[in-house]
Formats: sequence, C-alpha cells, structure tokens
Amino acid sequence: RKRYHWKVLPQGMKNSPVICQWYVSSLLTPVRAAEHQAIIHHYMDDVLVCAPSDDLLTHALDLTVNTLVAAGFELQEQKIQRMPPWKYLGLQIDKRTIIPQRLAIKTNVEMLADAHQLCGALNWVRPWLGLTTEDLAPLFNLLRGGEGLSSPRSLTPEAEKALEKVQRLMSTRQASRCDPDLPFRFVILGNLPHLHGLIFQWDIQVTSLPRKDRGKRDPLLIIEWVFLSHQRPLEALTVFTDASGGSHKSVMTWKDPQTQRWESDVAEVEGSPQIAELDAVVRAFERFPEPLNIVTDSAYVAGVVSRAENSILQEVTNATLFGLLSRLVRLISHREHPFYVMHVRSHTDLPGFIAEGNRRADALAAPVAMAPLPDVFQQAKMSHQLFHQNAPGLVRQFHLSRDQAKAIVATCPSCQRHAVPTMHAGVNPRGLHSNEIWQMDITHIAEFGRLKYVHVSVDTFSGIVFASAHTGEKAVDVMKHLIQAFSFMGIPKMIKTDNGASYVSRELGAFLQQWGVEHRTGIPYSPTGQAIVERTHQNLKRVLAQQ
Repeated sequence: RKRYHWKVLPQGMKNSPVICQWYVSSLLTPVRAAEHQAIIHHYMDDVLVCAPSDDLLTHALDLTVNTLVAAGFELQEQKIQRMPPWKYLGLQIDKRTIIPQRLAIKTNVEMLADAHQLCGALNWVRPWLGLTTEDLAPLFNLLRGGEGLSSPRSLTPEAEKALEKVQRLMSTRQASRCDPDLPFRFVILGNLPHLHGLIFQWDIQVTSLPRKDRGKRDPLLIIEWVFLSHQRPLEALTVFTDASGGSHKSVMTWKDPQTQRWESDVAEVEGSPQIAELDAVVRAFERFPEPLNIVTDSAYVAGVVSRAENSILQEVTNATLFGLLSRLVRLISHREHPFYVMHVRSHTDLPGFIAEGNRRADALAAPVAMAPLPDVFQQAKMSHQLFHQNAPGLVRQFHLSRDQAKAIVATCPSCQRHAVPTMHAGVNPRGLHSNEIWQMDITHIAEFGRLKYVHVSVDTFSGIVFASAHTGEKAVDVMKHLIQAFSFMGIPKMIKTDNGASYVSRELGAFLQQWGVEHRTGIPYSPTGQAIVERTHQNLKRVLAQQ
C-alpha cells in the first residue's frame, strides 16, 4: 500500500515532492538512454544538461525540452540557459569556475520576519560557503523570543561580524571545474600543526597552448596555489647573484656590514645560465638564514624564487634542476625569517649601490678576469658629456653596441632636458582621437560575384571599420563608399590611401576638397604604410570564412 504526503511546493505546485521527482525522472530516463554521453541532473523543476561537445549538448538539450513539452509541461524560453554563466541550485557555473550565486542579503533587520528571511537565505548557501552552525549562531539567536512577526529585532555586534564573514566568503568562494579524463591528486601542504590538503589535477599535455608552444613546457613551471602578498625590501643584508653560460660560473657577492668590504662566493655549475644562477640563489639561502634581500638580473629565476614557497613540482627529467628546485622549495618553505627578491636589468650605467653590486657580480661571472685595459665605455661617456653625440654617433666612434649607446644618452641630464622625442622609421601615423586619420583600401572577395570589390575604411584611433561591396574600384565607386562611410562613422580630418589610380584621380580630389578632408598617399609599392587597413582585410576575410 502506497501513502503520499501532499504539500505546496515553493513554486506553488500542489503535489507531493516525491511524485514530482519520480514523474520527471521517468520522462528523462529515455533521454539519458538515448544520449548516453550526456549527463542530466534533475532536482524538482531544475534540470542541468551537460555534454562533452557543443553539438552533443545542443542535441541533448533539444531532446530534453521536446520530451518535457510533449508530456504537457510548459517551459518558458527565457528560462532555458544556453550560454554561460549557467545558474543551477544556487550555483553559478562559468566556463572554468563554479561560484555561489550573488545573494541579496538584507542587513536592515527590524523585526522577526526580517531575521527569519535573512537566516533562511543564508541557510540555503551555507553548504557552499563552508559555514558551520556555530558561525551563524549569533544570527539564529535572533529568531528566539517574541512570537509575533513584527516583534522588534536588531543586529547584535556578534551578528554583524557573522554577516561580514558571510559576505567575505561569498566574494571569494569558488571551485574549479574538473577534467573527467584526468586523475585526481591529493597533497598535504604546510607545517605542523597547520596542515591542509589540496586536491588538484595535473595536465601534462596542455592542448590549450598555442600550437607553436606545445611540447615546450619549461621544467621550471610550478603550481602557484596562493596569492603572493606585496613584498617590500628589507632592512637586511643584500646578496647579488649572477651566472654565465660560457664560464659556467655561479656567483653571489655581498657587502659585509661589519667590515664594509665586498665578499664573494663563486662555484662552477654545469648547465644553462638559469640553472647556474638558481644554484647561486640556493647557496645564498643556505648560507644566510637571517632576513635577506636577493638581487638578480634573471627575471626567470626571480619569478621562480618568489613563487616557490609550499609549491608542487612537476616531474623534471633534468636531475640537476630537480635537485635545485627541491632544495629551494624546502629552504623557503621552512624558512623562519623573511626575504625579498628583486629583478634588475644588467649592463646598465645607473649610479648607486644596486648597480654597483650587479656590476661586481657580472665581473665575477665573466669568462676571464677583466684586464686593466682602457675602458671604452667610460671614454664614450666622457666624450658625450663634452660633445653630446647621439646614439648612432657613439656607435660609429667608439664601436659600442646600440643598447650601450642608448644607455649613455638616456642617463645624460642635458640630453633628456633638451632632446626632442624621436619616432622610429616605418611608423603608421594614428589619430589622437576619433575621425582624425582614416586608412582606406580595396580588397577582392570573389564569392561576392559582381560585387567582389569591397571598399574598406578604418579609423586608426578607435579601430571602427566600415566596408561596402561595389561593382568596381574606380573613383566613382570610391566616392559612393565614402558617402556611406561618412553617414555611418562621421567625417574624418584626413584619409590615407595607397597610390592607386582611383585614389589619385581628379574626381576624388575634388570630392574630398568639397567635404574638407585632407588626402595623403603612402610610399609607392610599400604595403606596410597601409598596415592597419591591410590587417583589417585579413580579419574581414577570416570572419566571412567562418560564416
């Protein structure tokens, strides 16, 4: 004998929840059998359909909708969520993450009814936020007392703190969507007594990388599972590190605070310059357990060191590198005193303690000791202080590299005060605001038939594009295109084109003069002068090919 309990559901349906769940589930059973690759979750009047591809998802969703409609259910089209984010049972599902839905929390509690609505809303999201009954006890205590719905209530200081915790968790709580084809891994992090676990997946073959980068993942990659706090330099010893691939020297040098003399530690390490410099950093952490500043000219090593604390290493085939990374993670994770890592540019002529320490590390890492020969770089500096040559003049006179010459000019106060900013050759002039400079050109799209001549205009400041198809590329066609473009984009101050016959004709010149538009042409037979509109041609054809 079956017994049913009747009640009114929140949606107003007078029925048994068990019967409702059973009836909808019986309708979805054939759909699940037909679409075995799809996952269909059902709870009361909410149905979530998942599939590994867009085509399968569309087919499974349409089959589900048709089945429910055929059974007499009325579905509102606006409630069928086809694009992210998807909202289901208080959760918001994005492409990569799952977060609780934004909940409008009414903090203005004046009576018992307000307190009951607040606690009911929080009780729904409590499992997703990881809140315990003890966390919400100050709010639940507001429900005790008078029985009237309008009996007065007010938030206590403890209740306000509980609400602040709820709002903080709602803004930060999220879960990452998993890949069903990858296994789950579990690792224990932290030090006693504060241990915590991390469940993760490791994708060795990352297919989302660009094709040119696949198979080239650097073994220095680590998982950054915490957000790094903003660090500042310490009032402590500063160690400078450097390395050379030619000499295989791994160098660290520092200025002894007691004797004010420069000390150094040089070792030979086989491998790449990154491995040699990483070895110097590891030796610095082993030698100096006190608060420490580390200055390196390798951005790669600085990034690895700043993210090494309590990190997880992937499998590394290079035994030397794996040993260094393991030592680094262990030293930093168990370190009691703070440290600061700074990246600086090498081979600069800047004054000060940091540049001096970096130059000393560079000299120690050089393949051979520096001989007491005339310093050509210093001669170039002295000459520039007297005559203020530009960078190409310094290169020709002293045979410096272009970067060294530019560094000398950049650090000269007189040149920086009076020099006029220069523009490199081959620059496409761009407007400083909308409708200042346009680029215009014609491209051919054979699929358009007689209208294969597509005239394209692009605003170099905003990037807005207007294209129109015409039967030819004569001046009359150009004028027709411009009239349409003016009505859509406005009238520009200047239009830049190539030297085509239709663009240098008298008819077009008179037309542009009538509209008050300046016309300029580029260098003949040089497509780079029209690079912006040429790239627009490529984007336009790519979009059309996808239709």
